[in-house]
Amino acid sequence: MSENNSNFNENSQTQKTEEHSNIRYTYNPNSANEQSNGYNTDFSGSKKQKKKVNGNSIFVVLISVLLCITVLAAAISIYSLISGKGDASFPTPTPFADPSPTSSTADNQGSAFENVVEIKPSPTPQIIEGELLTPQQAAEKVMPSVVCIQTYETQNSWGGANSTALSGEGSGIICRNDGYIITNAHVIEGASSVQVVLYNGTICDAEVKGSDTVTDLALLKIDATGQALNAANFTSTKNCNVADTVLALGNPGGLEFSFSVTKGIISALNRAIQDYDTGYIMHCIQTDTAINPGNSGGPLIDLYGNVIGITSSKIVAEGFENLGFAITYDEAAPIINDLLFYGHVKNRATINITLALPSSVFRLSAWSSIPSGLCVTAVGEGSEAAQAGLKQYDIIYSIDGKAVTKMSEYSSYLLSKKPGDKVSLKVYRANISGWSVQYSSTPITIEVTLSEST
Repeated sequence: MSENNSNFNENSQTQKTEEHSNIRYTYNPNSANEQSNGYNTDFSGSKKQKKKVNGNSIFVVLISVLLCITVLAAAISIYSLISGKGDASFPTPTPFADPSPTSSTADNQGSAFENVVEIKPSPTPQIIEGELLTPQQAAEKVMPSVVCIQTYETQNSWGGANSTALSGEGSGIICRNDGYIITNAHVIEGASSVQVVLYNGTICDAEVKGSDTVTDLALLKIDATGQALNAANFTSTKNCNVADTVLALGNPGGLEFSFSVTKGIISALNRAIQDYDTGYIMHCIQTDTAINPGNSGGPLIDLYGNVIGITSSKIVAEGFENLGFAITYDEAAPIINDLLFYGHVKNRATINITLALPSSVFRLSAWSSIPSGLCVTAVGEGSEAAQAGLKQYDIIYSIDGKAVTKMSEYSSYLLSKKPGDKVSLKVYRANISGWSVQYSSTPITIEVTLSEST
């Protein structure tokens, strides 16, 4: 016994456990039982372990294996269906072409986009005259009739040589296939020469056939030889209604944003608008369609592709948004016809003088001694006004007893008259001595026969 224990520390209480065939052996070197040789045998664990292995454990293992096989088989079947390898009735779908300009079939790296669709719109229906169109069709129909108008001014340079420079841009509408174009008078005002850019990019020199600053309308003419011009259709607003959809076509900002389209509705019809400078009252279409500088002279059209008005950025309501106006075709037609046949508006009366506010003529220090009214800055040579005795720097206080302190008051009153009518003017006469200007305290009366404005 002592020989067997020579390899162990006598003070150690450590037990060594060995397991063999589910029978646990425990060795205790300090055991007093010599017959056991230090080993105690325990069969209790053996019985319990046998029960688990032979019963529930085997059943669970078998069920688990069967489940794994079933899941694996199902996964293989699904993969075969998706990849198209397992069934000839499910062809492999052709992938959509990568829209990236850098993609290639040789180096297919995929795409950052999971879903890319291709839209194939149906062909645009044929435009039929007299039928309601889509906004796209209406714009397509009228746009070839729209032009860009460029004005030039002569400039004096060093050495006496003159040059021309672009001074403004606007829009216009082809109204006749032989080269007549409608625009606004303020678009061409002060221009020494005018050019027209057609929808196809052709540039043509234009002649001003007539211009009317009262209504802000003008008529141009280009050489139509060899040009396939498309005259627009015009129509009355009598069949239009408030809230109808309308489009404004033109060149906001000039050629930079040429042939643009804005969309809106008719906000009001027959809106009476008075021009601040001329006093002329025009009946206009009010619209929320965007009308910007450069749109002036362009068309406002309905969804039949007909021009119902001529837009003007000059006729605006300051301090408001989405409030624009267009001169109706009904209002513009007689003016344009007069410009075509006479070069001016027939039967419009004038005194043939040039007027200005006194504040723009005289120094501030002299205001207190200057009567209210309108100052005559020029008198037409040989005119009825000159023959009646009107002189430069006279101040017109009233016409036929009606006080006039604004240009609009003067102009609107004359618009109610005809050539050949007579008017009575109350005038303060100026007494000019050097830089000193004195006016009479009592006005004089001058009767003038009105002439025709040309």
